[in-house]
Amino acid sequence: MFQTLRESEKDMRVMTIIPISSALVGIGMGLGTVLALIIGGAGASIPELIILGSMFKKKLVFAFALNVFLVAIVAGLSGRMFGTLMAEPVGKCA
Repeated sequence: MFQTLRESEKDMRVMTIIPISSALVGIGMGLGTVLALIIGGAGASIPELIILGSMFKKKLVFAFALNVFLVAIVAGLSGRMFGTLMAEPVGKCA
């Protein structure tokens, strides 16, 4: 019934990133870039890394942050690749 502070923080990130992502795509930002933003933002935030740093060894926190960073890069590049293959030109009138 009751959400923990951690769960409500994640809900807040999800509720804010969707309209922001929609607006960025609407003004012409690439889908891969927006996908990398979503993954990077949901994967690790600075407060989250600080909390993890107080609980775990620094090497583990670094590995976690590096993993999120690399996954965001791969997702962004693949989103860009597939987005350019499948997307229709934006702003062209028929």
